[in-house]
Amino acid sequence: MKKSKFFPVMALIVSLSMILAACSSSTPTPTEVVATPTVVTTEAPQALVPISQEELVGAIWQWVGGREPLSSPPFQVPDPQKYTLAFNEDGSLFVQADCNTSRGTYELNGSQLTISIGATTLVACEEGSAAFLLTSVYRC
Repeated sequence: MKKSKFFPVMALIVSLSMILAACSSSTPTPTEVVATPTVVTTEAPQALVPISQEELVGAIWQWVGGREPLSSPPFQVPDPQKYTLAFNEDGSLFVQADCNTSRGTYELNGSQLTISIGATTLVACEEGSAAFLLTSVYRC
């Protein structure tokens, strides 16, 4: 009879030990984590400075994008190297609009640049060309 009481008592002790072990907290004490603040510096917006005649002349200016009309979303020109303006010291300019060319005049007065386009070749450029859009912008 002693053997029959030994196993149930032992099972009870083992069960209680397991329950007590499961209930005990082995969670480590939380440590304080100090985050170092990140300083983000922003530069003040740069004011646009009017371009000088010397800066305008002698460079080949590429048309890279715009809005036409101004209320529409901006667009990018697919091949800017095909759409260029070259300003000359005498107030004349040369326009390359994809497969078409044009000549015109310009006047730089402070921050105001006025461009007038003359006759333009009317070669039929490949599909997707923005030549018409470029030359029509300057005709307005």
